[in-house]
Amino acid sequence: MRGPSLHFLLLGLLLLGGYAYFRRGRGGVESSKQIAFNLDDLRTMDLHFESQWHRQPTPAEFQAMAEDKVREEVLYREGLAMGLDKDDEIVKRRMA
Repeated sequence: MRGPSLHFLLLGLLLLGGYAYFRRGRGGVESSKQIAFNLDDLRTMDLHFESQWHRQPTPAEFQAMAEDKVREEVLYREGLAMGLDKDDEIVKRRMA
């Protein structure tokens, strides 16, 4: 009970528990997979459509815009996960 390995194990469990407690409110791995629109995003989509077509979008058009926005976000996150934002050869050549 007084061995250093037990103390080490208990300290590790305490640190892990504290880390999990503080990360809980910030959204973990699961929430990073979630795509959500806030009211400003929806208004911006509506205003963009209206400025282009000079009318309000129909519900079907608005749903299609939202689906396109989700698709863009998924592709963006996949690109980041693949590291496509790093070590871009074209950017390197332009700067050289």
